[in-house]
Amino acid sequence: MILVEQPIFSALAPKEDDTRLALGSLNRRLSIPWNDFSDNAKNGTASGGVVNLSGGGASLDGTDDKIDYGDLGNITEVALWVNPGSTSEQIVLVDTGKTITAVSGTITYTGLTATATYVNGVASTTLAAGVWQHVVCQFAVTDANNFELGYDGTGYGDIDVRDLRAYTSSRAAAEVAVDFARAVPDSTLRLAVDGSGRDRSRYATTVTPSGGIVLGSRMTLDGTNDKLDAGDIGNIVEISAWVKPSSTTQELFLVDTGKDIMVNSGTVTYTGLTATATYVNGVAGTTLAAGVWQHLVCQFAVTDANNMELGNDGSNYGAFDCDMWCARTTARSVAAVLLEYQRTRGEH
Repeated sequence: MILVEQPIFSALAPKEDDTRLALGSLNRRLSIPWNDFSDNAKNGTASGGVVNLSGGGASLDGTDDKIDYGDLGNITEVALWVNPGSTSEQIVLVDTGKTITAVSGTITYTGLTATATYVNGVASTTLAAGVWQHVVCQFAVTDANNFELGYDGTGYGDIDVRDLRAYTSSRAAAEVAVDFARAVPDSTLRLAVDGSGRDRSRYATTVTPSGGIVLGSRMTLDGTNDKLDAGDIGNIVEISAWVKPSSTTQELFLVDTGKDIMVNSGTVTYTGLTATATYVNGVAGTTLAAGVWQHLVCQFAVTDANNMELGNDGSNYGAFDCDMWCARTTARSVAAVLLEYQRTRGEH
């Protein structure tokens, strides 16, 4: 089991509990990408001509652009998605004389005692130019008294950045790998329908609403005639969603004729499917409560989702609110399920 650490700072990233810094957004919900969306709210002050990247993030020109977050306190890890303009760029100033830079394609620490470095989920110090890479820099505890992005105290970095985070505890290698994997295009993610009713997966499946389903920041189904129909999405082994059932007995997901998942008297129940694992709020369990948001993951033997629907079992309808209705061709690990719950619970 991976013990998940939470960042004390998280800018260019979604809000998380116990986060110190969270810069910008990968989920396109933030309008000012250099604000800190951790509980510490250490919002950054941009200077020069920092540009807000489409979809969240910041672009710094290497001439006079930087973002100053001030004093973050003691930290041991900095993580970010970065696209350097060259193989030698300033990345982060932790404090005066304590920097992380790229020098001729090598991630280099000055004034910091490095303990581990990861690029794209594996141990490495090699950084390429012109491509997005996930970088995690871990070091001995240091007072981040003057934390700045894109600056080393004298020079500036030509870098694009998303999902900048700082942590008080260094994460395990396994968690770093999961963190990287969850942010890259996932070929196993066959369906990812958000509150707007659109499939945000790489497949962009046409999803058809019917009845009076309410779409927006969340999907609301009335239990009378509301449903979403994704049609034939091929073989899958996992369905996940944030759900808020109006009662302890509601229809949830139809995979194909005679193959569905519902909550029955508070218990997640499979019909026509061979269940292999069920998780509620990141832990193994089949108990689903009424009237509260819960993260549900249902895993089962490979099944042809020939008629994938939300809120219907073929004849009956379910009354519930829903967000991020997803289907996958590969069942995720316990650690990945837990991490997704922890990453998204602040939004529900």
